Amino acid sequence: MPRRRLVVPATPVSDLASIAALPPMPVVGGVPTIAAPPEEARRLAQAKLRATLKELTAAGATAGGEVCDPDPMRAVQDAVGRQEFDEIIVSTLPARLSRWLHQDLPARLGRKFHLPVTHVAAKDV
Repeated sequence: MPRRRLVVPATPVSDLASIAALPPMPVVGGVPTIAAPPEEARRLAQAKLRATLKELTAAGATAGGEVCDPDPMRAVQDAVGRQEFDEIIVSTLPARLSRWLHQDLPARLGRKFHLPVTHVAAKDV
């Protein structure tokens, strides 16, 4: 099977505060958790990453990852500066809740990095 290298910026934990009043929605690695302090958000992001990598490995994928800059443009810039990627996948909250979509992040990433961008939105509740 051909190897693909993907960069996938994840929704910051702080952005999940906008869905705190909604019923829990499933996400890879558990249910969104809301945290205020940046160090707690980073700890939660690292725990989510570990759980996600474990699930991907169990499914037979070879995967790696890291917790990066909370700004998705800077995070992708840092990642593509260190290695080559085939595609960017942007996973967002539903359109009515996604700050990234209101900022036109998928199109901006495509223009800046000249890579194909796939957008995946969480199911709206």
